[in-house]
Amino acid sequence: MTDKAVKNHAYFLDFSKQRVALKNGHARQGTHPENFLEVRLTDYVICDLDSDGKADAAVILAASPMGSGSFFEMIALTARESGAVFRQSNSIHLGDRIIIHSLSCISGTLVLDATVHGAQDPSCCPSKSIIRYFKMINGKLMESRP
Repeated sequence: MTDKAVKNHAYFLDFSKQRVALKNGHARQGTHPENFLEVRLTDYVICDLDSDGKADAAVILAASPMGSGSFFEMIALTARESGAVFRQSNSIHLGDRIIIHSLSCISGTLVLDATVHGAQDPSCCPSKSIIRYFKMINGKLMESRP
């Protein structure tokens, strides 16, 4: 797994139900409200997520249709046989218009530090600080405990 591979992979986004090929961490497609989508890689970390000795990656992508929303999801890419072929995991929805502070990996556990919307926050302005943990379990990315 390399930075170049992460930034230039074709990801299937759960939000838009379509595959989007990034180039240098960004993609833009469509010209009308019904087909426009901009996707950007907001953060990623390379580490061994499935304890097989090969470098994997966890990525956070933000998908923005025409409008004000930015829908964040986390996806894992796990290295297969040669390490040059990757398998994409399920997506975990993180929220709309959140603020990602960091994504790190500690012994195969992903640690997300972010600001999300509290119960009374307007869409523009999340204010609730959170730390969430994720692990690969039987090939699936899942939220876990620290």
